[in-house]
Amino acid sequence: MIRAMDPGDLDEVLELNNTAVPAVNELDDTSLAELVAMSDFARVAEHEGRVGALLITLTGPGHGYPSENYAWFCERETDFIYVDRIVVHPALHGRGIGRRFYDSLVAHARGRTSRIFAEVNTRPRNHRSLDFHRRYGFERVGERESEGGTKSVVMLELALPRPGNARP
Repeated sequence: MIRAMDPGDLDEVLELNNTAVPAVNELDDTSLAELVAMSDFARVAEHEGRVGALLITLTGPGHGYPSENYAWFCERETDFIYVDRIVVHPALHGRGIGRRFYDSLVAHARGRTSRIFAEVNTRPRNHRSLDFHRRYGFERVGERESEGGTKSVVMLELALPRPGNARP
């Protein structure tokens, strides 16, 4: 079941997020609470009564979020939704949760923006996420070093149809 993230989820969200490092950045209680407060679209997927997956996005620009990757998009674009993190518990991989998250995000984004941005690690390489984003329709719009050169990321865009146009 996918639903809006609520304050009672934050302990489980933090635990799930931090088990996914280095695919996503580690968070603490405070940074997670601040991120969720900035987010206009934060979702969880429940599995057997626990948080089994999470998705947190930000609109851009203008949040002052201390992320090099978010800042990269903010320097180049004025209207977008940024996927800060999507994490699916390894036991739930291959069940379509990521696709359902993104389908709900696309539905949310329609009429708000024409693009969704994300980035995925290329060093260390996140094969699963790279393949998923490619299959979903994201296209490469850049590449950059991050975290003082310890990581490389590919910057991705999903172009959404403008109102009245068919889905590409």
